[in-house]
Amino acid sequence: MKPDIYLPVIVAKNTLERGAVISPSDIELKKRNISSSRAGVITNPDEVVGLTVKRRIRDLQPISPAQLDQPIMVDRGQRVVMIAEQDGIEARTMGEAMKKGRKGDMIKVKNESSQRVVSAVVDNMGVVRMLYAPGQ
Repeated sequence: MKPDIYLPVIVAKNTLERGAVISPSDIELKKRNISSSRAGVITNPDEVVGLTVKRRIRDLQPISPAQLDQPIMVDRGQRVVMIAEQDGIEARTMGEAMKKGRKGDMIKVKNESSQRVVSAVVDNMGVVRMLYAPGQ
């Protein structure tokens, strides 16, 4: 028999639907018995704010890492800022995302001026970093 362990954990204030981006007003800390929790628990609100809900979370249900994902930061067809950096010099241009992506995802982006398709890593909302500088 496991002992009961109670900790303040992050729970949903209201039902959160799939695809919702969590804001501070969506969550609260509530003391819960975590001794039987297999999915893990989150105790720091900063770990969930800004993340996307993978599947519905009922009101007052503890939120686990498995229920969350990084938000989509670039949509397919979206006009994005392309950044290339080399030896401390940064160049920026505009491009079109060929697929959607979350922070850290590698996606293909078409450079608007050269029409070249290059690989880039999603860095922020509407911003990608090219893996290499053009012309290398």
